Amino acid sequence: MGEKDRHVLIYGYLLARIHFGFYPAGENLPSIYRLSDMFGVSTMTAREAIRLLEEKGYVHRTQGKRSVVIDGHFPHEFPASLKVPEETLQDLYQSLYLLLPSIFYHSYRHCGEKEKKELIRILERSSQAWDEPTVQFLFHVVRQLKNPLLNSLYVDTLLFSYPAHLARLSAAREDWKASYEKLQLKLRQMLDVWEQGDVDWLWKMIRQTYLEFDSFYAVKPLAGPLSVSYRWGRPIVVNSIARELIFRIYCGLYPVDSFLPSPKALAADLSVPLITIRRAIGLLNKLGIAESVNGKGTRVLSLAAGKQRIQWKDSSVRKNVMTYLYALHVLALTCGSVAAAIYPLIENEAKDKTGKKVRDAKEMGHSDIVVAICLDMIIEFGRLEAFKNIYSQLLSLLVWGYPLTYLLPRPRLEHHTDEIIAGFEADDGLLFAKGLEKIVGALFLSAKTKILSAGILEAESVDIPFLPKNAEGEGRQLRHNGLCRKKSRA
Repeated sequence: MGEKDRHVLIYGYLLARIHFGFYPAGENLPSIYRLSDMFGVSTMTAREAIRLLEEKGYVHRTQGKRSVVIDGHFPHEFPASLKVPEETLQDLYQSLYLLLPSIFYHSYRHCGEKEKKELIRILERSSQAWDEPTVQFLFHVVRQLKNPLLNSLYVDTLLFSYPAHLARLSAAREDWKASYEKLQLKLRQMLDVWEQGDVDWLWKMIRQTYLEFDSFYAVKPLAGPLSVSYRWGRPIVVNSIARELIFRIYCGLYPVDSFLPSPKALAADLSVPLITIRRAIGLLNKLGIAESVNGKGTRVLSLAAGKQRIQWKDSSVRKNVMTYLYALHVLALTCGSVAAAIYPLIENEAKDKTGKKVRDAKEMGHSDIVVAICLDMIIEFGRLEAFKNIYSQLLSLLVWGYPLTYLLPRPRLEHHTDEIIAGFEADDGLLFAKGLEKIVGALFLSAKTKILSAGILEAESVDIPFLPKNAEGEGRQLRHNGLCRKKSRA
């Protein structure tokens, strides 16, 4: 969900607090600037959320422009607009278990002494709502990775689920209050463990704490298809179609200087509307991959020709390659644990098919598309709807990195590709996960180096803790052995 829609989620967050008495009558709501900082949004977005509360008669502005909760008789029934089906929340909670432990783990490893003092101060801050220090602590931890895309994901999932979570919390306040107090103690202990340098114990603590905090949602099997599922952002179908066309170009199906099939033929082949194909072709033109010629069609360009079309000083180009780097960063932080967890669920036929694609990509000298090939398989068998949506969004954003192929040097990924192939051949999920994590890490470091060389200095702040600076390095060790079980082929 984009920021222009996030005011609705912040409105829901505040309304839930009002409805369940965490902001009682006469209480000041957080200021516009505090809300802006709390959720990483503009003051305009925060102000719009407050305006919605005023329109509904929940708050009024004082002379000092603070928003005060009105002493009114609110409906006893929780607002239907804020209700989320329980199975949707369960799916989201289990999906985030695949992602958040790795994210928190790396975020902690970014914290220095200054950040630790600030985090302790957050936990010790008094608040009318006793869960608020935890919310702020975790967001502050995630911010240490300096990835706005990751911040957006974390805040979006928090705000989406929070009203329904607060409804559960309100039904058993004392139990949940004790749970939050225990959680805050654990968070403080994690800081101490990290300061002591025991990263293995830190990883175990994070995973165990996540499972224990809401064990009902964490382990309860999902009953079946969801009536409503979490969606992060809007589907970027155009990017996915563009990525498929790029893959076909790489595979030689559409050679350099040849013309793509007509938009109508592509629309029928890929089962998408004609307008989607036209937009995808427009994206290929913008990326320097192809060129639309009046009266003839769309011609595939060589790398040399495409390089001439990219303007590195163009603000949209700079924004898009940074979006690519941010998406790759999230994948680099999470794909190892994700792959290890999902590999045992993948059917043997799909492993064989994907393994062949990986080998073909290597033989053609295009190991850089191995990540997309493997992620397609992981997403297909991910089962959890929220996870599939989040990873599909990240994968669709990788198309923006294509202009980096025009810059030298090309990353050397063959060794990591061999490790992925070996994982398929041995049917070893952990080996596959390690290879995938290493190749994504190498791509990230290569991309960051190239983006900096193009003068886009924002890339300097995005980093992976303790990943070797050499883009051909081995990457950090995977610490998720317990997630993967080797499964023999039928």
